Amino acid sequence: MSSDHITNELKIMKIASTFAFIIVLSLAFALESKGQKDRKKLVSPSLVGKTLTIEDDGEEIILIFKKNNEVFISGSEFNNGVEATYEQEDDEVILQIGDEEILLIYDGERLEFDEEEYYPEGYDISAVGIDAYEARVFISSQGDTIRYRLFIPNDYKEDGLYPLVLFHHGAGGVGNDNIRNLEGPAPREWAGPERQAENPCIIVVPQIPANGKRALSGRPRTDIMRVNIQIIHEILDALEEEYAIDKNREYVTGLSMGGECTWMSMIERPDRFAAAAPICGGDWIIGMSAEERGKKFAQLPIWIFHGEADDVVSVDVSREAVKALKSSGGNPRYTEYPGVGHDSWTRAYRETEFIDWLFAQSRQH
Repeated sequence: MSSDHITNELKIMKIASTFAFIIVLSLAFALESKGQKDRKKLVSPSLVGKTLTIEDDGEEIILIFKKNNEVFISGSEFNNGVEATYEQEDDEVILQIGDEEILLIYDGERLEFDEEEYYPEGYDISAVGIDAYEARVFISSQGDTIRYRLFIPNDYKEDGLYPLVLFHHGAGGVGNDNIRNLEGPAPREWAGPERQAENPCIIVVPQIPANGKRALSGRPRTDIMRVNIQIIHEILDALEEEYAIDKNREYVTGLSMGGECTWMSMIERPDRFAAAAPICGGDWIIGMSAEERGKKFAQLPIWIFHGEADDVVSVDVSREAVKALKSSGGNPRYTEYPGVGHDSWTRAYRETEFIDWLFAQSRQH
């Protein structure tokens, strides 16, 4: 073997070893960088004592984080403020406001809504502000008062005919401010331009007054809630006189406690609604068993939603309602979201198939 050949092989070996060394260094650096990134992601600066803001529909929400996982929220629809709780894990912050959970992302400096959680890929439906809803106060025939919000389509015509949607809020919306009843993606998104272009409708969002919220058992009392439901029907009667409402296309829906109010609204006036959609509702205040409701509403178009992992209202409540409806010859629709907790309404109210189904229902069919 010539000396030149040996020299060339040595050069090749030297170059190869140099490349190998570079590759090893690169891998080590990459692994170290990855570890640093992973460790950085796990670092979770404490929120205690911090005051942060977050923007929602162009309005500023102020959050003051305190000890014991307590947070005071003000601004936007929270008006004079509300006490809530929170859990912080890594860069995720879960706010618990009444029955509603809201997921936020915290990067150590700023808070942002988790866009993937609340606005799935491709979802571009806009929501209106609360000012799109007229604030009203109704005094019943018995002198009782209920506040409510009313949305009328922007291009409303007196010679037209419009479906009506009655929305019942959850327990977190109870009060007397006429603001917290507009919680969640509906009804704000349903009043937005995209939804109204597809299904123009009148939307009514009553607020259950604070004196009707809780009994000693920790749950709303059936008798007090029944009075509220009766007043809400008086509101609808009055609106039918005031606006061009299609009485064959009135719908009722609600979330959590509002899911129960949905059933109670049906029970109070079984001939009023063309369809109903109770979402993750319990059965503490309804005043009628699942079997009785199954017999009474077997022929009414009903779509029930619930999260399989709901730890506030057991999914079994909805399963029993569906079973009872089917046992009486009904054909209810039922959507159960695997792994989803109490907040099944965020997904439900954004289901295009559900919205199309609802507005297709009529008592004339």
